Amino acid sequence: MRHGLRLIFMVSALIVVISLGRHPTAYALVPPDYVPAGPGDVYMALGDSLATGTEYPGNNDNLPGYPAMLLAHAQGINPALGYENLAINGETSSSMLAAGGQLDTAIARIQEVGAAGKRVGLVTVSIGGNDAVSILLPGGDEPAEVLATFEANFATILDRLQAALQDGDGVVQGDLLVMELYNPYPGLPLLGIGELADEWVPKFNASIRSIAAARGIPVAEVGTAFVGNEAGYIFVERPYPDSPLDPELLRKLDYHPRQAGHQALADGLFAVSGYTPAAPEGWVHLPTVVR
Repeated sequence: MRHGLRLIFMVSALIVVISLGRHPTAYALVPPDYVPAGPGDVYMALGDSLATGTEYPGNNDNLPGYPAMLLAHAQGINPALGYENLAINGETSSSMLAAGGQLDTAIARIQEVGAAGKRVGLVTVSIGGNDAVSILLPGGDEPAEVLATFEANFATILDRLQAALQDGDGVVQGDLLVMELYNPYPGLPLLGIGELADEWVPKFNASIRSIAAARGIPVAEVGTAFVGNEAGYIFVERPYPDSPLDPELLRKLDYHPRQAGHQALADGLFAVSGYTPAAPEGWVHLPTVVR
């Protein structure tokens, strides 16, 4: 996810702070015909700074993100499981598709691992947060256009990864798992525009669920897990800063997850993986709902 001046303008336009409420726990969206292939020999993490575990300077704890937590569990199934994190800070769905970019690199590595007689059995993708951020600045990108571009890109990303995870006979050799977005700014109104995050994050998530469901791909509905838990899961300070001149503004509005948030992301992905044995001690299991 990107940081920048758009956050300053967001706070400049802040006119009300709405109190947060509790909501139901998160759940997993698992297609009824999903059968896990298992973690294989390599777990590959793709996406943006959620996957790299990078936070804004001043908050950066130098700890790994959610993929390291998911890896620890998957290594309970295969202790020799390898790990490749190809995520890039600031990645969008468009930059991920750029020639020679992250997706091309991932597909090449999947093929290389296969040619060596091994298998990339688990691939997780966290993408779309930076796309969504681009609509939050008043006068910025037009939300409907951003969403339409993301939808087309996301579908292409999933199609190409699914094809790469099949053998020559079309047999699935790996499990592709995706996650929805969480809303770091609930109740943040922008002057003359409204609560863009509250309005558009659910629309992005509806698209993520629909596009993934059409391809039989499980979705970790982590957005629900964050609702009501923002203070413990995200670095954004509550109440929101009320001055764009605050020298600590960007740090206080850092929408990256804290370690508890990363655990929620990892736990959401575990919930849809279908893997056993049980998760490591201390993980909070989210109920799996098949729809």
